[in-house]
Amino acid sequence: MKLTLTPSLQIGRDFVVQVDIAHLLEGDWLGLYLVDQSDAEWGSHWYHLKQQRSEANLKNSEISSRCVIHWDAAYGPWVEGQYQFRHFTKDDECVNKSEIFHVPRFDFSEYPFPPLREKKISSVSSLRVISFNAWESGTQTKNGVLGIVSLILEQQPHLVGFQEMNLTTATVLKAILGTQYHCIHSTEGKERDCEDTRHDTEAGGGHLGRIGKKKKSSWSGGFILSSLPVVSVIPSRPGVWGSGVVVEVATSSATKKLGFFNTHLTAYPYGPYQILDRDVEDVINECTKVQGAEIEAVYSNIISKEGDIGLILVGDHNIPSNIDGQVTDPLYHLYRSSLDMKARNVVMDWPVSLFLQKNGFVDSWRELYPDVTRESHLSYGFTWSTLSEPKDIYDRIDFVYYRNATDFSFVPKHGYLVDKLASSFVPYPSDHRMVVIDLLIQ
Repeated sequence: MKLTLTPSLQIGRDFVVQVDIAHLLEGDWLGLYLVDQSDAEWGSHWYHLKQQRSEANLKNSEISSRCVIHWDAAYGPWVEGQYQFRHFTKDDECVNKSEIFHVPRFDFSEYPFPPLREKKISSVSSLRVISFNAWESGTQTKNGVLGIVSLILEQQPHLVGFQEMNLTTATVLKAILGTQYHCIHSTEGKERDCEDTRHDTEAGGGHLGRIGKKKKSSWSGGFILSSLPVVSVIPSRPGVWGSGVVVEVATSSATKKLGFFNTHLTAYPYGPYQILDRDVEDVINECTKVQGAEIEAVYSNIISKEGDIGLILVGDHNIPSNIDGQVTDPLYHLYRSSLDMKARNVVMDWPVSLFLQKNGFVDSWRELYPDVTRESHLSYGFTWSTLSEPKDIYDRIDFVYYRNATDFSFVPKHGYLVDKLASSFVPYPSDHRMVVIDLLIQ
């Protein structure tokens, strides 16, 4: 196997590799591996060589022996070290290995990143909280991993809930951010990315685990980023589409515990699409059986067990809020669609927001912007989508909720959406707007 690599290969950057291999068969695949990894691991990721099939070169089921691969940084490499590509058959037998090549650590000097804030030892008076859907781990835009890193460095948050974040992108992010942040993945019920959820505080972050040989990476992966000390990880379990951590928050009066939870509910059925041509009651009933049941499972299995501590819940819920359905400003509905609920003169009791409100959670965005008639259109809070929406339906489906405790309460101080980078050296990496909320601790 002969490799021709991008000269400027380094952690976090997309690169191009030309691979020349004799006797390729359809179904063969390549994996990127650290030299000391065994074949039984997935390595960083795999690339199915059948994508390079060429009828002109077809002979006895063989395919083109030359493949040019545009390798996304979301698929590794993720740490500095010695790497190689390995060639596997469709039966997962390693039949060839490339020469070894070195991948250096990330060089911040090449990019106009803002400086990383040093971890504060003193008390904090407010928390910056983010909910962000990373759109298939940054793979859908050029150098999307760098875009995700840039967003975090620009916003300097205390807590982030990522959705659609795979293991490799999270590991790259952790490698670049260093010990200033803990990066924690708790195994999801939908599909397991990691082999365990052990937390290693001494190493400065969560144990990220490894992708098992026969396991797929989950595009709905939930990762939590925290600059605060992590006391414990609250893992998900089968059927529970969320996970969390308990962190310590040092205030001026005391050090208190805070529960931080991250969710990503099912995308379909998507109520705002269904309401265009279906009965309102049927739509609500179906959403109640899917997203409604999912948020109840998250609450009863992992959130409700944490006792009387302050709670923050973030996530992509893939369903609007009942509060937004009651907004009367005609501009709000114009921004959504001329065919939507306003035109049909209905108010939607979306089940997820109703359930959370009944259990004491407060929608921080609507606390900050209760009267949308007095604000610019961005205050409507549309997080979906940054792209052209095929059905012309735009909605607020990404949220930051909080619930106060006896000795730990919040007041939303400031909030905004992000859909572009301050520095334009890479494009914005997501089809969702990032939700940023500053919560004042009382």
